[in-house]
Amino acid sequence: MLQLPILFIKDAARSVKRVCLDNFTKAKDSVLTDLLGIPTLIVTMYNLTRESDYEVLHLRCSHP
Repeated sequence: MLQLPILFIKDAARSVKRVCLDNFTKAKDSVLTDLLGIPTLIVTMYNLTRESDYEVLHLRCSHP
């Protein structure tokens, strides 16, 4: 098993800035839910932000 040094492991929750709920857009259809592919989660809101060289998609989900 290959183990990377701890310096290369990123915590996704801490790697991006928090986004205010006011900046989210309500999901109007099930496209993001279908792309996520997790049957126990439904995408209710989303936000796309720019973090340095990357675009980060924030998803707010709920359980059915």
